[in-house]
Amino acid sequence: MTEVDKLKLLLDIPESDKTKDGVLRLLIDQARVYLLSYCRIGFADETMVPVILSMAAEDFGRLGSEGVSYRTASGASEGYRGTYSPRIMAQLNRWRRIGGPV
Repeated sequence: MTEVDKLKLLLDIPESDKTKDGVLRLLIDQARVYLLSYCRIGFADETMVPVILSMAAEDFGRLGSEGVSYRTASGASEGYRGTYSPRIMAQLNRWRRIGGPV
């Protein structure tokens, strides 16, 4: 099963629906790059793939919202989400290396 197929399972997108495959691949690639950069590592091994897919799923959920995590219509307030969920950030922080870039 490809990473795109696994992400489709997470997002409840039918495997036969190929219309979003390009976007899903891009989100997976971006999540992998973020993980490598944030953790200051040179490669992502297989144990990191589930976190990469979770990151891509969160990014997919934010598409079109421009980072807004909540809105109040009558109060006209908005909240912006700067990072991933605490569960994902905890995992990334466990892998993060101290110091400069790779």
